[in-house]
Amino acid sequence: MIKLIENKKKVVCKICQKKSEFIFLKKKQPTKIYPSRKLSNLKKRDLNIYFCKQCSYCFQHPMPNDKMIDKFYKDEDSDISNYTSLIKNPSIGSLKEKEKIDFIINSVKKYLKTKKSINIAEVGGFDGYALYKLSKIFKVKKKLLIEPNKLGSNIAKSKGITVNNSYLDENLVNRYKGNFDLVICKHVIEHVKDYQKFSCNLTRILSSNGILIIETPDLNMIFKKGLTRVFILQHLNYFSIISLKKIFEKLSILKFKTTSQENSIIIAFKNGHNKNQKINLKIDKNSFKKKLRKDINSLNKFCKNNKDKKIWIYGASSLITDIFTLYNVKKECIAGIIDTDKKKTSMRMPVQNDLPILFYKDKKISKKDAVIITTAAKLEVTKLLNKNSFRGPRFFLQ
Repeated sequence: MIKLIENKKKVVCKICQKKSEFIFLKKKQPTKIYPSRKLSNLKKRDLNIYFCKQCSYCFQHPMPNDKMIDKFYKDEDSDISNYTSLIKNPSIGSLKEKEKIDFIINSVKKYLKTKKSINIAEVGGFDGYALYKLSKIFKVKKKLLIEPNKLGSNIAKSKGITVNNSYLDENLVNRYKGNFDLVICKHVIEHVKDYQKFSCNLTRILSSNGILIIETPDLNMIFKKGLTRVFILQHLNYFSIISLKKIFEKLSILKFKTTSQENSIIIAFKNGHNKNQKINLKIDKNSFKKKLRKDINSLNKFCKNNKDKKIWIYGASSLITDIFTLYNVKKECIAGIIDTDKKKTSMRMPVQNDLPILFYKDKKISKKDAVIITTAAKLEVTKLLNKNSFRGPRFFLQ
C-alpha cells in the first residue's frame, strides 16, 4: 500500500472563512503540463490541496502569486501546439463537446422566453467553438468572444465572430453591461484567482432575463472517481454545485448535469435569487483517498503483470505527470507515449522529457503491446484502438 502524504496545517476557506482540511500533496509539479519543444528553464512547484467541507470546495494553498500565474500562461501560449481548434479539427474531441452544446441549446429553448434574435458572449472559449455551433441553431444578432489567446482569437475572427483579444476586465464589463441574453464560460473559473470578482463580472454582462452557462471540473465526481488529473498548478479552485451556488448567490440554478466523458459540471443560471432552492450533496474526502490508493495499486499491478510487454501511455495529457509523481510508476516500465496528433512526435512531456511520443500508427508499436489510456475522451480512443486492431491489455486511468 502506498501512503499519501499527510499534513496537519489548517487553512481558512476563501468562501466561508472557516478552517479547511488538507487533502494531499503532489510534489514537484512542472509548471508546464503539456508536451512542448521548449523545456529549458522549467520550474517545479509543490501543489497542496485543501478542502472545505462546509462549502464543498477545494483550493490550492499557498496560491501562486500573480507573476507565477502570468508565467504559466505565457509559457503555454508560446507553444501553439498545445491548442486544438475544434472548428478546424472537429474530429478531435467534438464528441464530448456535443453533450455540452446540446445542454446549452435545450436550456435556451426552455428558459429563454424570446422568439427574436439573441446576443451571445463566450468568455474564454479559445476559438469560439460554442458560439460557432450555436449561431447555426439560433438567430444571433451579436456574437462576441472574449479570449486572450491570439491563435484562438484569429480562428474565431475567420468565422465571422467579433473578438476581444483580452481578459474580461472592468472596461469590457462597463462596455457590455446587460448586453447578452446568453453568456457562456467553460473551463475558466477554476483558473481565476479572484473568482468572486470574475463571477460578478460575468453576471454584469448578462441581460435581466439572460442565461449564464458555467462549466468547470465537478468536485463531487473528482472525489467519487479519484480524478487527480484536474489537480494542476494552473487550477487554483475546484468547485461543486454547492460552492458554485454560493458564489453565484444572486442567480438561481435552472438545471445542471455532470458530463459523461469529462466529469465536468455544467450549469444554467438565471437572474433572480431562489431562496427555497436546496441541493443535497455530501462529499467525502475519505472515499477520495480510498479510491486513489486503490488506483495507485491497480496501475502498478498492471505494469507488473505486463512487464514482459512494451507498455505505452495513450494520450499526451496532464495525467502523465500524475503517473510518475503521484502513482509512482517507474520510468523504466514505460516504452513511450502514443498520440493521434503527429505534431506532438517532435515534442516531449515536461515530467519525463526523454520519453518518446509516437504517432499511434508508428510501426514501433505492436498491436499486442499494453496500453495505459489517460485521455478523457475514452470512448473515442477505444473506438480508434478497436478500429486499428489493437488487442493488447488496456488500463483505463481515471
